[in-house]
Formats: sequence, structure tokens, C-alpha cells
Amino acid sequence: MEEVNCIVLDALKEHESICILGDIPTEKLHSEDYLASIQETISTFISFWNLNDKANLRLLAPEVWLRHTYFALGFNNDKYDFDNAHVQVIVLPVCLLRLSRRRDHWKIFRHKPQDLSLARRIAVLHEGSGQDPTPFLEDHITGVVHYNPRRRKPLAGSLESDSGGANGFDCDLFVVLARAMALVALCGIKGKPCY
Repeated sequence: MEEVNCIVLDALKEHESICILGDIPTEKLHSEDYLASIQETISTFISFWNLNDKANLRLLAPEVWLRHTYFALGFNNDKYDFDNAHVQVIVLPVCLLRLSRRRDHWKIFRHKPQDLSLARRIAVLHEGSGQDPTPFLEDHITGVVHYNPRRRKPLAGSLESDSGGANGFDCDLFVVLARAMALVALCGIKGKPCY
């Protein structure tokens, strides 16, 4: 645990703002309340980082999958704006924090390939979650349905058309597809209609 804390504090000295992409085996979490379980699992780190660095921490978007649960934890991101987070892609240096499945051992390392993709994923999760406050939980085990996604609008000065949203993405189609996927997930039948 000391190694993780040292690496995070060194990264904050070097970059000022960072994002931690956490990876916890889902089996180590309480399925009744994944969000509370994630917060409890990382609470010793959060306490240490707040105490020693007075970091501005923001748990953004936990995603629960069958084998792994991922979360994004932003440090000192002064550019973060909740109202525009669905269209802003704020690229921060990413450190990957992993909990071992067998030994309950934490490991952390700088993971540059995730810098852009994590920033994009966070924007997409803000889009899907609408105006729900962070952290919002995406539980892919029971199914994710976005009933009230934000309307994506192109960034000022972009070449995107107003008709399809950012990246040509139609939010109405997104809602229909999300609901259909959730229905299939609830029925537990893949490739067969749910009647």
C-alpha cells in the first residue's frame, strides 16, 4: 500500500492532475451495493491522499462487469465541468490501480495508452447518465439502461452537424438500443426474441 501511495504522490508532483483507473475483481465487492463497496475498498487510499496531498478527488464512473469492476478517480482536475462533461474530453495522465484476485495486493503503474480512451469513456458515461450526480454506477451484470441521456451537442466550432449529435450519434437511437439491450439482458436469452 505504501508503494501505491508513493507512486500517486510522485505522479501528482509531476503532473498536478491525474486520473486513476481502478480495477477490482468483482467477486471482492458486495453485490447488494457495488458503489458503497468500491468506496469502502479504496477508503484507506482516499484518506491518505486527502491527508497528505489535500487532493481534490472525484469518483466519477464505476462500471461493474462480471469479472472486473472499473472506476475512474480524478485528482485535481480543475477543468472538470459537470454540465459539459458529456462533450468535453479532458485527457489526463492515467495510472492503473489493480487489486490482485488471489493475494489482495494492490499494484499501480502509469498506463499511457488509457489517457485518451478513458477521457472519451468518461464523456460517454456522462452522456448516458444524463443529469444524475456523480458517481454514477454502470452495472453491466444486471443491465444498463439510460432513460434520460443528455442531448449531445457539438462543441463550438466543430464540424459536426446538429442533426446527429456528437460523432453522428443519435441519442434517440441510443435510448432505443439501450432499452432493447437491457430487455435482452433481463430475459437472459441471447439471439432469441423475448415474448
